[in-house]
Amino acid sequence: MGGTNRQEWRRTQELLLGAELISGVREFALGGRRSLALDFAGPVGVDHWRTVAERVLRRNAAESAEVKVTPDGVTTAGPRDIAEVEARITGVQRLIGRIARYEARFRADGLLAEGRFVRSVEAWDYGRASAMARFGLGARYCAVQEAEQAVLHASRVARTAYRSPPCCCGGLCWPWSRSRTDSGGAGRCRRRGSRAERPSCLAGAAPG
Repeated sequence: MGGTNRQEWRRTQELLLGAELISGVREFALGGRRSLALDFAGPVGVDHWRTVAERVLRRNAAESAEVKVTPDGVTTAGPRDIAEVEARITGVQRLIGRIARYEARFRADGLLAEGRFVRSVEAWDYGRASAMARFGLGARYCAVQEAEQAVLHASRVARTAYRSPPCCCGGLCWPWSRSRTDSGGAGRCRRRGSRAERPSCLAGAAPG
């Protein structure tokens, strides 16, 4: 991912610091729950979360086929393929179940407090941006000062996105866990998070 020259490294770093390389599907699912939590001022049940996600996906699919007036004129998109819509709904609902299971493990390990949940996986990109800065320095794609500024930038955007180090840790660990097997990678990441609740992407953040 780091690239083979300074230009590629810098472009990747910019994308990571802007949280532009994270999964849009994961952010859709987590963003939907954030909205529900604000509406109901409390925990969101998995069944309700799945139901609302399905409703939004079906509405989006229907709206994509409506007539739209744009500066270029009137355009009409064809209806979305029913099988594609159903597959997307099934995938998101399975994802919601996985999120709930991982969060339960994080709570059991003390990584997430009761009643808390993973708000976003933006921390995954911010953590990788911090690592990318170190890679760039080692590969001589940047100077020490530029690498330091990149790490500080990752810390600032992480503090803006997350209320506390444990919340950031959840957003950082879950995608990492998903890229490994449940029996190995997830456990190692959770143990790391439990031992060090203040990852580099949240350096300087106040406990919350």
